[in-house]
Amino acid sequence: MTESEPDIARPSRAGRIRFRLGVALAVMLVVLAGLWLVRKPVAEHFIDDALSRAKVPARYTIEDLALGHQRLSDIVIGDPAHPDLVADWVEVQTSVDFGGAHVTGVRAGHVRARGRIVDGALSLGTLDRLIPKGTGGAFRLPALQLDLQDGRMRLEAPQGVVGLKASGSGRWRRSARGSRVAPALPTKR
Repeated sequence: MTESEPDIARPSRAGRIRFRLGVALAVMLVVLAGLWLVRKPVAEHFIDDALSRAKVPARYTIEDLALGHQRLSDIVIGDPAHPDLVADWVEVQTSVDFGGAHVTGVRAGHVRARGRIVDGALSLGTLDRLIPKGTGGAFRLPALQLDLQDGRMRLEAPQGVVGLKASGSGRWRRSARGSRVAPALPTKR
């Protein structure tokens, strides 16, 4: 080294490691921020793909998409001319653990559904393709918290048409609290 060359200090090994970790952290934050910005289109893709595989026509709007809370609005499931389910809004609470993502609760408002009794069993039209099945293929209620505000159903039975109305909250598979409303009397066609 000559006297005219400046004395350049080389960073210590710990300094180089801190610098590399800082760069890696910055890159990871940029990637996470990018994923957060495109979360709605990605969620729409997954929802649309699942509905397409089940051959369920549907229309919806994603209003809010957070880690433990999702809100959909303007939901129409089934034939748009005669939908099987219409809801003003649905909020889904989820949790993520080592086993994957799980739905833990559903809140819904102004829900209208159509159903029929076919061969002694309840059919909800295209919704049947989305409902989880238990052993032997029978309908199984999911274990989740449900909060329903102004839910109504038009049920076609062999005896006639029945109108059902429900509002309340509770845990499926155990009990639910809500206002009790007498169903409309069946009418002959």
